[in-house]
Amino acid sequence: MSLPPMRSGAVARKSVRPIEGYLLEKTHRLFGPVPRLAGAVAPEVIHQMRVNSRRLRVGLRFFQRLFPAAELRQVLRQLRRTTRALGAVRTLDVNAQCIRRAGGAGGAMLAARWQADRAEALAAARELLGMLRASQFPARVETMIRAARWPGEGQLRQAAAEQLRELRQELKKRYRQYRREQSSHRFHQFRIAVKHYRYGLEAAAAAGLGGHLRSRIRAVEELQDLMGAVHDFEVARAYVRSVRGPAAMIDWLDTEQEKRYELFKAFLKKERLWMKKVKQ
Repeated sequence: MSLPPMRSGAVARKSVRPIEGYLLEKTHRLFGPVPRLAGAVAPEVIHQMRVNSRRLRVGLRFFQRLFPAAELRQVLRQLRRTTRALGAVRTLDVNAQCIRRAGGAGGAMLAARWQADRAEALAAARELLGMLRASQFPARVETMIRAARWPGEGQLRQAAAEQLRELRQELKKRYRQYRREQSSHRFHQFRIAVKHYRYGLEAAAAAGLGGHLRSRIRAVEELQDLMGAVHDFEVARAYVRSVRGPAAMIDWLDTEQEKRYELFKAFLKKERLWMKKVKQ
């Protein structure tokens, strides 16, 4: 993404406050619950923290030219570590949801194994987030956001439009690759591109690119949810296999994944708004 030269001190109060507020909100939603990790942690808390870590990362990259390059690299490195640590817990929580739905024999053994695995993953996440909090990392992120040299409204909208074009091109590339191969690997790459595009649309909306983005965001969100459901059952099936769970449960998870995959394919046939070019 390239930004035109910025005038010294140029600030667009009408546009800057929403996008600055958007990034600060994601920072607070990510790190605000950290003290609560000392006790029992509900799956939804982990889920929201992980989602906000992703949104914050995409949002910072979206306007990367507004931040010092070296500082942004270091911040994004720590945020990636945070996303991975929270993701390890979240994956196990999703596995548990799928396993409970499957029911049948072997549930008690799997529950005991899951509890041990989740405790280990949660301990690692606690350690990392505790270290980041002790080092004042959340305040460092907030300071970087507040100190950004925000451009004028026109420049901000132009930067958002350019970044959206790049994300959309990546989305289209991954979609074409998936259509050619339709492998699990290509599906995963496509799913990640969909996720990044959605969060990019949200950042663009916060930058004031236009109210017409709402319907686009809803369409991309629906696609992301469908692909996420397919991925959830795939990961749960792999987990049950890894701990030598019952064959009947593996078969059930396989069937449920196929059902979600059919819903995903049906969506692609009837819906194209998620891929259409964003109007300037």
